[in-house]
Formats: sequence, structure tokens, C-alpha cells
Amino acid sequence: MFTKRNARQAYNGSTWKQDADGLWAAPRAAAKYAGCSLDTLRKAKDAGTALLDGQCVRTRSFPDGWGRQTDYYWKTHLDIIRDMKSTLVRKPKDENVIPYGEAAAELGVSERYLRRLLKKIGVSPEKTTRQGL
Repeated sequence: MFTKRNARQAYNGSTWKQDADGLWAAPRAAAKYAGCSLDTLRKAKDAGTALLDGQCVRTRSFPDGWGRQTDYYWKTHLDIIRDMKSTLVRKPKDENVIPYGEAAAELGVSERYLRRLLKKIGVSPEKTTRQGL
């Protein structure tokens, strides 16, 4: 007899699939594993991504826990995306923006104290700039 409990177990057991080419991840599991959103993975599947040198993420269709055909993402490409994302350096949009830790170190105070001071004078975190301090 097929019950709700059996369906949930089948669905939860279908997040990773193995075949001759390797391991494949269901969309949500792939996004969580790669550290990006589902939309990012879908765009990378259709149009490619710079993290894979312009290649599209490799997918293969498997039946999911509910019996529908779902595109699963190749773990090898997910590994590359995850590794490349970890090497990216995030730059602030504004060159004058300084992280709380750096600002606190420059001023010789703790981050907590700096936040309290900024809150007291009514400066929001988004507007904190090097010239403003």
C-alpha cells in the first residue's frame, strides 16, 4: 500500500542518484551543495556559467520520488562551481565601504562598541563609509 509516509521516504531517498557517469543531485540538493540558488543553477544549465568557463552545467533526467522526470545536476560540475565560488573575492559596490571589523580595528574599539556608537548617532550600516567615520 502506498501511503504518505512511503511517498515521503521515496522522495527523500531520491535526492542523489548514481549511474555510470557519476553522482547526480536533485535540484534543491544541488543548490544547497553548490551554495547557490535554484535560479542560478537553472540559468547555468541553460546559458552556461563563467565558473565553468562558459559551459552549461551538465544535467540528466531521472524520475524523482513522485515519479516525475526531473533534471539532476552532475556532482563533478557542482564541485567545480563550489570550489570556484570559494575563491571569488567579493568587493563592495562602493569603494568607500569598510567592514565593521576593519573600521573597529582602525579606531581601536570593538565591533560591538562601534555598532552601538553608530546606532546612537543614527547611522545605518549601509551608509557607513570611510569618509563618514
